[in-house]
Amino acid sequence: MAQSDHELLGAWQGGDDKAGSELVRRYFARIWSFFDGKVASNVDDLAQRTFLACTAARERIDPERSFRTYLFGIARKQLLQHYARLHRDSGIGELGEQSLDVLERSPSQLVAHHRDQKLLVRALRSIPLDLQIVIELFYWEEMPLGEIAGVVEIPEGTVKSRLFRAKELLRARIDALASSPELARTTMDDLERWSKSLRG
Repeated sequence: MAQSDHELLGAWQGGDDKAGSELVRRYFARIWSFFDGKVASNVDDLAQRTFLACTAARERIDPERSFRTYLFGIARKQLLQHYARLHRDSGIGELGEQSLDVLERSPSQLVAHHRDQKLLVRALRSIPLDLQIVIELFYWEEMPLGEIAGVVEIPEGTVKSRLFRAKELLRARIDALASSPELARTTMDDLERWSKSLRG
């Protein structure tokens, strides 16, 4: 029977490096995907930085807290630091409030094969980064609101309002970008299915 994240974390904190390696293996593809949809390059570097930061702080990880929440919280911080370095002298303002269309002008490596998926990716890139992250954690990772709150460091009630705002902004951007009202409708109607397809 596979060990839980908490069991692996406890063993890792107790000095079992194999348990740490298993945690990394369990989450590497998901963390890599988190960055792949948001940066044009340095995906491997950012994923490695995330796991290195986690390794360095392993003794401080609260075993009562979801390891996934902790790890995605580090990934978000690494992403914001990446854009802080990229826009150091630009005076761009609060990074989480900027869209990827502003932060990352080169297209990401994320490939969308169907028209609906291409439209969804374009629309996601045009909403504020922290709202994009909330949408992705909710649909891609199927995180409960409490875990999302831990990742983006806001109260759970604020996550609810941000998720609502994110979906409304996403709907407006899809309506603006879609070649037809029918395509816009099917893209939003199938958001959960398309997000799982993109995650896969």
